[in-house]
Amino acid sequence: MPYKICINAGHGKKNNSSVDVGAVGITGYKEYIETKELADLVSVKLKFNGIETLVIQDGDLWDVTNLANNWKADYFISIHCNSVSDPSAHGVETFSLATVGKGRLLAQEIHKELIPATGLYDRQLKTANYHVLRETNMPAVLTEIGFLSNPKEEALMKDPAWDEKVSNAIAKGILEHLGIKYSTNNNQGGEDMLDIAILLYSKEDYWSGTDVSDKNGNCAIFIRPADKSVPKDAMNSKKLFVIGGETVKHPNEILLSGSNKYGTAQAVYSYLQGK
Repeated sequence: MPYKICINAGHGKKNNSSVDVGAVGITGYKEYIETKELADLVSVKLKFNGIETLVIQDGDLWDVTNLANNWKADYFISIHCNSVSDPSAHGVETFSLATVGKGRLLAQEIHKELIPATGLYDRQLKTANYHVLRETNMPAVLTEIGFLSNPKEEALMKDPAWDEKVSNAIAKGILEHLGIKYSTNNNQGGEDMLDIAILLYSKEDYWSGTDVSDKNGNCAIFIRPADKSVPKDAMNSKKLFVIGGETVKHPNEILLSGSNKYGTAQAVYSYLQGK
């Protein structure tokens, strides 16, 4: 049986229909957008290496831990962005519930990969009595991948190329802990790993993308890097929604784009309404 890894994208929609956006950067970039993108990327990379994954984004913490426990995950990883009042605060830190055990060992491997991959200051391994670490029935880790309150680190988080480095590091750390050699190639016989994926022209299209993702079972969202190339994981999906920008010539593509962001939003709205 493959390992089952639950990946929690920190913050998100709450049961009362509000949204817990988490931290907000100086330019308005929101934590829950960044964590969902990273969680989706980590999930795809783990699936390429034979791991079964469940991505959870929920603003109600009991929902998060109950879902993970009911799914009977082997490990739980929660991804967050840090924020404090001092804009000079910087760096990466990773938490476990205790200084011993499988949770701590997993935290060590993930943190060891994140520091060189991000190039950010090492704030070290720490312990905390966080809900997602305490109430999960499996070894659990929470990592803070940088400070949204730091303008330089917020700018990094808005760059899809940096997100690729971070997600690679987290996936590699998980697999190192499991004793599995990390591969960036599909080792599952060349089969498509994703039934449905969403490709955004830029992070400005995220609000539209998350609505389409919700309609299609919370499927993975990808954002084009600065050179506007298409991530291979998105191109390998069985169906690809392209939101914003031009066609990418995917064999089963649904293009939801307009001549500007308002036209794109209208195209997405019409799709959601079934028009």
